[in-house]
Amino acid sequence: MTMLTIILMVNIGIVAAHIGNDPEELQFMKELSERVKHLETCERMNVEEDVRKEKIYNNRLADMEAELAELRKTIEEKDKKILDVRRRRDDRWLRQAENESPIAFTASLGNHFQHAGINQAFRFENVITNVGGAYDKFTGVFKAPLAGVYVFSTTVVAMNEIHAHAALFKNDQQLNIMYVGSRVGNADTSSATITLELQTGDDISVRAIQNDGTAFYGDNHNLFTGFLLQQTYGNVPSVIGK
Repeated sequence: MTMLTIILMVNIGIVAAHIGNDPEELQFMKELSERVKHLETCERMNVEEDVRKEKIYNNRLADMEAELAELRKTIEEKDKKILDVRRRRDDRWLRQAENESPIAFTASLGNHFQHAGINQAFRFENVITNVGGAYDKFTGVFKAPLAGVYVFSTTVVAMNEIHAHAALFKNDQQLNIMYVGSRVGNADTSSATITLELQTGDDISVRAIQNDGTAFYGDNHNLFTGFLLQQTYGNVPSVIGK
């Protein structure tokens, strides 16, 4: 019951105490009492509606707080997984860095290379660097001792008035083509650099790819070099969001 209803009820009581038995006055008092009751009913219904709405609001708020708590829990779990993946990745990379073996070589052609057959390998017999011992100067072949990403480069120089072709080979697969064609009194040169992912035991060589008139200068004009860029150890776990 609101303050307004109480005041009206008090005033009705005061008025009722001073009226007599006049039918019109009694009818007026009856109607007034009914209006007060109606007002009281409306007020009560409004209060109940407010209570109902407040209850709905509180329930929704509780649901939202529960969802927020679950979301925070999920985020925390994902953060833990990310940190764990990063830790394992960093540990693996650290082990790789600690265990990785350096591999690099550079060799040049000391003797002239003439009358080569098709796919005959250059034998770069003048070894300048051979860290890891993977290059064989007697065959001119580099054999990968470890799986990984390698970089190879070669420069070939043809003799005067010679037109010749050479190429880098992975096992028996030709990877490129280098053409050298010199004029009278001039030599010609061609170079190539390539990045390869190799498995243990794969071999790399430089070969002549024609069998007539091929002639390349010795005296360290022709060069073959390579090195291990990154050893591979299998799959490294990826980081979520990277």
